[in-house]
This record gives sequence, structure tokens and C-alpha cells, in this order.
Amino acid sequence: GGALIQYVGWRSVFWVNLPICALAVVLTALFVPQSRSQYARSFDPLGQLLGMRQLNVEKTEGDLVYFRNGTYNRSTGEAQITIKELPEVLNKMTQLHKARSADPLFFLNLFFGISLLFFVISAFWMFMPSTPVFKKGMYFTLGGIVLTLILLFLK
Repeated sequence: GGALIQYVGWRSVFWVNLPICALAVVLTALFVPQSRSQYARSFDPLGQLLGMRQLNVEKTEGDLVYFRNGTYNRSTGEAQITIKELPEVLNKMTQLHKARSADPLFFLNLFFGISLLFFVISAFWMFMPSTPVFKKGMYFTLGGIVLTLILLFLK
């Protein structure tokens, strides 16, 4: 990778990736079968009412309908649902990468993700650890870690 950059130029790294990606797309189209469910999904009004996709009713006793995460009373319309949540720090980490366009840090999050992807991919093609450029890359890595920690505790 370093020789390619030194003698051909840094843009050559992207030209090396181009045929690999094209080959991956062609092989995927040829060898990965289309996956479709063999069973058509039925209309699920209770699941739509409760806002739960693919709700499976396990049993029904009178007006009570039992499903995986709770019960629904048809006569009163009351639903009791058990919701599992992650611990606070893990929840913040999960929400950090799931930014929505309405979030104030959406574009910063998007920029950070694209930058991180670029750095991860280019790290395979870059420089020897003793070079000054590698050391600068470590500063970028440290900056990314600090930015991640700041965003984790601001959210």
C-alpha cells in the first residue's frame, strides 16, 4: 500500500478498490439468492394498534389476548406491555449512531461517521508506523475518541 501511494499517488488506492467493489456487486447478483418469505403476512390490526410489527398472538382467553411482551384486553382496550431497555451508557451509545435529521447534532454525527469510515478504510493502505503521517493519524484517532466521549455525555 505504501509503495503504491509513493510511486503512483494517493488516488491509486481508490482505483484499486473500484474493481474489487464491482466484482463484489456482480458476484452478489449472481450467487446470492433472492430471499422472500414463503408465507404471506396476514393483516395484523392488533399489532398496528399497539405499534408492534409482526405481533404474534400466543393465546386468547375471553377478552384477554396474550402475546410475547404482554397482554391486551379487548373489552377495555388496555394493553400491558413489557419493554426491555439498555443500561443508560449503552442506550446513549446506541442512540448516538441513530441520529435523526431533527436532532441538533445530526450533521456532526453524519460527518463523524463518514470521516471514521474513511479513516478505517484508508488505514489498511496507509503508512509505516514510524512515519510522521502515521503519528498525525493517531492524533485524528485520539480526536475521534474524545469527540465520541463528548457526544456520549452531551446527549
